Amino acid sequence: MKHRIYLLLYFAMFTRWSIAMPWEMEGTHSRTKRVSATSMLQHIVIKVDFLEECEMKATFERSQQSNVDEIFINYDIRLPRWDITLVTDGTGTVTATANHTQIFSPPEDIIIDVKTKILIELVAYDVDDNWLEEGTDVVYLEPCFRASDKKDPHLTTFDGRHYSYHGLCWHTLVKDCENAIPRFEVLGKFVPKPNDDTRSRTGQVDVMLHDNESISLYDNNDILVNGKPMDNPSMYLINGNVRVEETDDGATVVLQQEGLTLKWLGKEHILDVTFHHDFFSGKVCGLLGDADGNKDNDYITREGEETRDSNVFAASWKVPTRSC
Repeated sequence: MKHRIYLLLYFAMFTRWSIAMPWEMEGTHSRTKRVSATSMLQHIVIKVDFLEECEMKATFERSQQSNVDEIFINYDIRLPRWDITLVTDGTGTVTATANHTQIFSPPEDIIIDVKTKILIELVAYDVDDNWLEEGTDVVYLEPCFRASDKKDPHLTTFDGRHYSYHGLCWHTLVKDCENAIPRFEVLGKFVPKPNDDTRSRTGQVDVMLHDNESISLYDNNDILVNGKPMDNPSMYLINGNVRVEETDDGATVVLQQEGLTLKWLGKEHILDVTFHHDFFSGKVCGLLGDADGNKDNDYITREGEETRDSNVFAASWKVPTRSC
């Protein structure tokens, strides 16, 4: 019988092993470089890369010391803290020239608000179904907060609070509230739905940057950078810190130092926003909340007052200086 690999993901605050994230390294200012954690057994090398939008990639490679030409693997990926299985009975083949990869991410309703322990248990066997080895490793995922603005609009804060709002005109979705001059501000323009004046949807998203550069994303998937169409399908701003990329269904904007990724699906009127670490945890504000891990305090108005009324909260983030 073939053995199975269990990639078990546990969430924890403390660990015996840790990954030095780029923003923790002396002499660097980048906070979202992809970070790889590596474990090596006798036959298999396991790498875990943390990608954008809270995704992770597990890569299985044949180790240099292995003399087995073809290695078969079999695995599960789990979040035991919530008793969730992300991948069931994953399988793959590893050779000297071919790796096996698996992309996975926590469910949208799971908030990664603390450093997350990923426990990887592996079993491997050869082409004749002979057991080769098994092993366990631990890596860690930095906090990752996701929020969304969907359809008419249904909003989900970074901390997982859901509400609907049908206001019109420009509103602050999320901004840096730590600095007197915000490093960034993401604005959404709510427009009436066709044939239904009682509901609205997001028709445009503007990303305002601290050095007066701007990115405008439209619901017909047009993209303007500083008021002009993009010259290339992918371009960088602010000394390479900001990446703007056209996609088949919209656009992706990445603020690398801030650890912020925006994915815009223009024709579907959907915006997904992700923070990849806790540098701005509790330091942002707007319709998408403060990303501090506590959804009960998300309804903080522009004036800094807490309310239980989602409409009062949302209306306070209307931008009076912008016309509709």
